[in-house]
Amino acid sequence: MTGHWPCTAAAAAATLWLAACGGSEPGTDERAGPLQTQYETLLTQAEAARDDVRSLALPGPCTNDAQCSTLTLASPLPPCYDDERHDYSTASPQAAAAEAAARRHYALARQARVIAPLRPAKAGCFTQVELAPLICENSRCQRGLRVGAGS
Repeated sequence: MTGHWPCTAAAAAATLWLAACGGSEPGTDERAGPLQTQYETLLTQAEAARDDVRSLALPGPCTNDAQCSTLTLASPLPPCYDDERHDYSTASPQAAAAEAAARRHYALARQARVIAPLRPAKAGCFTQVELAPLICENSRCQRGLRVGAGS
């Protein structure tokens, strides 16, 4: 029985700390229901904003590389924030709406991450991806390298 004492003492200390800070034992927090509901609502709203970006961020038209840009959407799901990138033309009639949807997604995803339940980290969380340059080719923004002179 004495072998379990450190674990029992740690659990008791954690319970006392939670009680002193206004919390309770895991699984008994009265705020868990409303927080979970708020979290799920934020995820749903962030997904709707992501869908808007996907439909509004058009790769064309463009006439030069300066008109090509990328909207980056970070995942609202912790612990790894896998970015989703959408290349688009700033000259597109929908560009301003796509940018507004990306800002809306950013705000919602940020709020969701603040109240998200903790999840174990997955392998490869800090992977850096090297992207090819963004260019305007054939009136469309795309990733790649220009081939040949005068292209």
